[in-house]
Amino acid sequence: MKRKVTTILSTLAGMYLLLCAGLYFFQDVLLFPGAWYRGTRELASIEGVEASYLSTPDGTRYRIALGRPPQKPRGVLVFFVGNGEDLVSGVRRAAEFAGYGLQTLVTEYPGYGASEGAPGFDSILAAAESSARKGRELADSLGVPLFVGGQSLGSFPAVHVAIMGFGEKLLLASPPTSVKDVGRGRYPFLPIGFLIRHPFDNLKNASAIDVPTLIVHGSEDRTVPVEMGEQMARAISGSRLLVAEGRGHNDLFLGLSGPFADAIEQLLYR
Repeated sequence: MKRKVTTILSTLAGMYLLLCAGLYFFQDVLLFPGAWYRGTRELASIEGVEASYLSTPDGTRYRIALGRPPQKPRGVLVFFVGNGEDLVSGVRRAAEFAGYGLQTLVTEYPGYGASEGAPGFDSILAAAESSARKGRELADSLGVPLFVGGQSLGSFPAVHVAIMGFGEKLLLASPPTSVKDVGRGRYPFLPIGFLIRHPFDNLKNASAIDVPTLIVHGSEDRTVPVEMGEQMARAISGSRLLVAEGRGHNDLFLGLSGPFADAIEQLLYR
C-alpha cells in the first residue's frame, strides 16, 4: 500500500513539474497569440491610413499603421494594441481614432504579421520607444500635442514610454497590473513568479506616471479583471477610471460610437 501511494505521489509530482515546464517554455503561445498570423492576413484598404516600417535600434524592422484625419490633426496619438492584434487591427485602430482629429501611429509588435524579430519584453519595449520617437517628430512638425495609449498588453509599452516623457496625456484600456498577476489569477496552483520570462509590470511603474491619465475597463472582463484597472487608478496620481457595465475584454470600443467617447475627448482636449 505504501509503495502504491508513493507511486501515485511520484506520478502527480512528475505531472506537476511537466505542467510547470510546459508553461515556462511555451508561454509565448499564450502571451503573444497574434504572432502566429505571420503576415498571412491582408490589410484593409482604408482611406487616410497607410502601412509603413520603422526600425528598432538594433535594426529590426516592424510595421506601423499611420492614419491621418480628414483635416489638420489636433494631436498625434501613439497607440499600442493587445496581444492578439497584428497590423490588420492596427489599420482599423488608426482609422478609429481619426474621428477624434488625431493622426495615429499604431505599432505592430516584432514577430507579429510581417514585422521582423520575435515578440518579447525587450523587443516590444524597443519598438515602443522607436514609435514614440517617431510620434514626437510628427507632433513637433505639426505643432500639436503628443498622446499615448494602449490596450491590454499594449498598456505595458504605453506606460513605459509615458514614464520616459513621451506624451502629454495617457489612455489605458483594460490594463493588467502585471503579467505575473494575470498568470496567478489564471493558474493559481502554479509558481507563476518563477515561470514568467517576460517581466511586464505596470503597477511597479505606475507611481512614476505624471501626466493626466484615463483608464477604461469592462466590468465583466474575465481576461484582465476590473480590479486590476482599479489598482492602476489608485496607483496613478490624479487618474480617472471609467468602468463599462456589462463589457468584457474584447468589446471595449474606443471610437466615437463607443461608451468612452466623451471621456476620451475630454482627456485629449480639455
